[in-house]
Amino acid sequence: MRAATLVLCAVSCGGGRPGSGESRLMVSAAASLRDAVTTIARDFSARHPHTRPQLNFDSSGSLRRQIESGAPVDVFLAASAEDVDALVRSGNVAAGDRRVFAKNRLVLIGGPGVRALSDLGSPSVRRIGIGNPKSVPAGRYARAWLQAEGLWDTVQPKLVLGEDVRHVTSYVRRGEVDAALVYATDAKVARIEPAVVAAGDEVPEILYEAVLVRSLARRRNAGRFLEYLLSDPARRVLLDAGFLPP
Repeated sequence: MRAATLVLCAVSCGGGRPGSGESRLMVSAAASLRDAVTTIARDFSARHPHTRPQLNFDSSGSLRRQIESGAPVDVFLAASAEDVDALVRSGNVAAGDRRVFAKNRLVLIGGPGVRALSDLGSPSVRRIGIGNPKSVPAGRYARAWLQAEGLWDTVQPKLVLGEDVRHVTSYVRRGEVDAALVYATDAKVARIEPAVVAAGDEVPEILYEAVLVRSLARRRNAGRFLEYLLSDPARRVLLDAGFLPP
């Protein structure tokens, strides 16, 4: 696991351990939520000064496997219902403890020669970044979009797989790929204007779900955090970051 991908920090991200009078709250969140959730957690902590969330960012698939392996997580914020479904089946979370709190869109970004999804089949586009579909929801959404457009078989030899969607966006910034399929929110963070926004009935809906993990000792604090995540102030943070309302 890349050290740059897995980030464990208090909401200030300034290091240090929670004080003796503070309750720990572990929040594992999809990498695409990094900026918004860091702000939301800081605002939550200001309202609940004795509860200091610690944040862990990675791909939803990697975070799900961490929970299945016994990681002490209280709240899981996933970019994929599929990973939450798996945790329900394994008994790590209860179906009644999950909530959709945001939506996103998939976009195509790239250089001047990339103006349409069909351009990915051009010989001039040699390397295409997507998240690894085995663990990154954005990669699975990208695969579904390409399959719906009949391009999946054509572009497979060109694919460069990233460990999370932020990793993929960095490929574009560094000029290591000619194009990439990422979330609209990550394109916004990187200040890259999308060439195409995925749309249509065949494009999968991108839902973000929050779920309480079975950590009874801190369940009250986890419930408070989930309640705040669904509140109007948190929703404004998400909207400002480019997410869509649920």
